[in-house]
Amino acid sequence: MKKITNVKIAKGNDIIQADGDVTIFNGDVTLFNNPEIGFIFTKNNDITIESYFDGRDNEKDTVTNKTSKNPLKKILVTGVGGIGKTHFCRYVFNHYLKLNRENNSSTFKHIGYLTYTGNFDQTMVNGVIYEKSDDYKENLRRAWSVLENISKENSLLFIDNVDKYFHEDSSLQKLNELPCNIIVSSRFNTFSGFEPFIMEPLKIDYCKKIFTAICPHANNSEQNELLGQILESRAARHTYTIELLAKICNSHDWTLDELEAKLNSENFKLTYDDHGMIRSLEQEYKKLFKISKLNNSEISILEAFSLLPYRPLNSQLCYKLLKDDAEIKENTTIINSLYEKGWILKKSILYNASDNF
Repeated sequence: MKKITNVKIAKGNDIIQADGDVTIFNGDVTLFNNPEIGFIFTKNNDITIESYFDGRDNEKDTVTNKTSKNPLKKILVTGVGGIGKTHFCRYVFNHYLKLNRENNSSTFKHIGYLTYTGNFDQTMVNGVIYEKSDDYKENLRRAWSVLENISKENSLLFIDNVDKYFHEDSSLQKLNELPCNIIVSSRFNTFSGFEPFIMEPLKIDYCKKIFTAICPHANNSEQNELLGQILESRAARHTYTIELLAKICNSHDWTLDELEAKLNSENFKLTYDDHGMIRSLEQEYKKLFKISKLNNSEISILEAFSLLPYRPLNSQLCYKLLKDDAEIKENTTIINSLYEKGWILKKSILYNASDNF
């Protein structure tokens, strides 16, 4: 089967998801408009990882060993929201991309990455590479046909952020029928036919690395112990909370002493229950709303985002959905400001809530 076209451009070290059907990998542009399916058989999915992502090599080795030794291995990457499941899956995906790029070979003949949206049928229609028609049912048939054929050729499929059980989405049940390796990420701790792989909090040194990468002025050896205390006792080594605290600290130019004083004044403290889930995350984050000095409109937007489906929305649609409750005007920069402060995510001109609320 012919490989998809690669066009050499400037040197680079990162894999970047670009607009439409283009991915830039180590300076190569991969054009997915080629009708032939190559190593990657999906498109329109964000596979970028933060530059400071680290500390998951042991987990990566465990998962890749499981998939390489069993051609039909199905793994559920599970854990509390914000612990790093998505970044971990992207990390493993990029690992295989790098192997393919450097050696022109890999454990797998094909790999794909899909972000679950609504149901798996819709996810397939949006993300699999196939020749599209004007008919949804025909597109669905073609997408499934591509996946079913590729799954017979030693393939690995990632499906990120699945938020429905099999009985809630009948199209998900077809996953167990595919003769390929599948890695699913979800907050759910069980999926029929899938082996759970629990994401634990990062070790404290890697937590510090995340914090200081976002808030460089906190990289002070004299306050290293205080930083460790904040990340351990306040943030419970919860990855997204660490990122959020770092952004708050950096945007306000606070010292670690000032940050600790603010957290202490609101008695901010994350704790895990017996099942490894964070207790009262929403309640604790409301304390961060106050600490980070968000106004009522910003808080209203965040609360509304938590009720919206987990899918990116363009800025104008965001304003249309949120402007009445948040009392904002369409020419305001409030949504982009929330992105800059770390409260919402942004891809190109699309926004969505972090999956931690």
